[in-house]
Amino acid sequence: MRKIICLIGYHKTGTSWFQYELFSRNACFHMLNRKLVRDTLVAPGSLEFNPSHARETFEREFQKAGEDQIVVLAEEELSGNPHNGGKGGYAEKELAERLQRTFADDELHVNLVLRNQPDMIHSTYRQYVKMGGRLNLKRYLHPPAGDRRDYFSYRYFRYSPMVSYCRSVFGEALHVFLYERFADDSEDFLKRFLRENGLEGLKVQADTDRRINASISSSAANLQRLVNHISVVSDLNSENLINLPALGKVTRKLLVRWKAGKRGSGELGLGLKQEIEEEYRNDNRKLAELLGPKYSLETWGYPL
Repeated sequence: MRKIICLIGYHKTGTSWFQYELFSRNACFHMLNRKLVRDTLVAPGSLEFNPSHARETFEREFQKAGEDQIVVLAEEELSGNPHNGGKGGYAEKELAERLQRTFADDELHVNLVLRNQPDMIHSTYRQYVKMGGRLNLKRYLHPPAGDRRDYFSYRYFRYSPMVSYCRSVFGEALHVFLYERFADDSEDFLKRFLRENGLEGLKVQADTDRRINASISSSAANLQRLVNHISVVSDLNSENLINLPALGKVTRKLLVRWKAGKRGSGELGLGLKQEIEEEYRNDNRKLAELLGPKYSLETWGYPL
């Protein structure tokens, strides 16, 4: 039986830091190639996915790991994608089942990191702009009605169904963390992460002050969104009439370093912030019951 650590996101909860600063930096871990993970577990259609074939693919990768190394899957797409609303809610359930079926004979530890919805949505929107999105925040949050295309959905960040279902699938092997604790005291968060995954005796090195894939500033986002109208840099804006891809690549590199403007959720505006809070109050109360008082959700800005 092989010990496997799986970090499934959510997006914008420090997954990149774990990928590049912890798992890639320390020889005690063998992190599987992210593209391989996506191609094997995420990409196949629901009628195409075969857990035996997936297992065979990963077994070949396991052979590359040393006997003392811990295999790691760290891929936020395993919790779905916020820009398409988790494919209407199907992705999260399907992917959890795929993980369980593929690694049923292993000691699998599944880690899920949550973030309070006002900050999460604001950071998600900035990532959308950074990756080529053109819509303003209000239009991003209120996409056209209909089911022919996948858009952002408030439903995606209702956490209690995800936590409840993953518990039913993984049992005590599911570990839930709050991103706010990582941002507040990353060293303590790392110690708890190792302890929860049965790795408390492991000696690791990691720069807990390093920020990876950080959100761009408000001013940078406004400028980048303008550039996105004439520069296709991803499938988020693939329908432009004019395409100057080099411009988009240059501005992305420059603007990610631009420190001007706020990075918190305060600039959402009172109306949108209240809308978001009202959207999630009921579900966060259910989440608080699931997680228990030690998580102190209200302390960390979760609307209750």
